[in-house]
Amino acid sequence: MVSGINWETKTISKWDIKKKEWRQIGLSDALIRDLRMYIDSFRLKDHLFVIGWKRCGEILSDACQKIGVEGHISWHLLRRTLCSLAEDMGYSMKDVMYITGDTERTVARYYKRVSAADLGRKANKFYEG
Repeated sequence: MVSGINWETKTISKWDIKKKEWRQIGLSDALIRDLRMYIDSFRLKDHLFVIGWKRCGEILSDACQKIGVEGHISWHLLRRTLCSLAEDMGYSMKDVMYITGDTERTVARYYKRVSAADLGRKANKFYEG
């Protein structure tokens, strides 16, 4: 469930079903601009989606098939990809937390990757003292 867009702070409030709490997700300037155009085109007041998540998933699957992407692509996979790319680009965990609206624990637990090279460096540092 999404409560609404805060245009001033450039955030959206989303209800986290598992944690039973609201979380804030940061929105980029480009996304704010596009959301304003989208909402204005439908003459809605802060209603972000006029279709449900199930239909969004169907649209995503159809789009992937049209461009030749094989396998199952989910919103969760796209979210993990966003987090991985942000990490590769040098974003801090706090930046990723802001973008996704997750806690540090959730980002570290589900989205943080450790490469083989990082493991090797950490092992060397540990054994070398």
